[in-house]
Amino acid sequence: MTTTTSTRIAAIAALSALSGCVSDAGTPEPRFSDNTAPPAGMEAACIAQATALTGAPPAAVIVTNRIETGGGPFIGLNIEGASYGCRREPDGSVTVFSQFAN
Repeated sequence: MTTTTSTRIAAIAALSALSGCVSDAGTPEPRFSDNTAPPAGMEAACIAQATALTGAPPAAVIVTNRIETGGGPFIGLNIEGASYGCRREPDGSVTVFSQFAN
């Protein structure tokens, strides 16, 4: 296989992988790492609890990531420059905590 062919195959593979990460509009999809949607209401509950915990307005709470961990759903938050996490508890409630407390 020539270097040009190898380069083309690598480029096609990279584009194929990226095509699964964006919506038709070209913006990242808000999905968990296993490609399922977050549990209904979790993100809103995380933002509400984060504002109550920090006193920051809801507009200051930025979702940085949404992942599925071995312990369940996790949403990463940035609140006025500080890192927080939000996890779903077994009873369906959420807990917001400082990343430094983890």
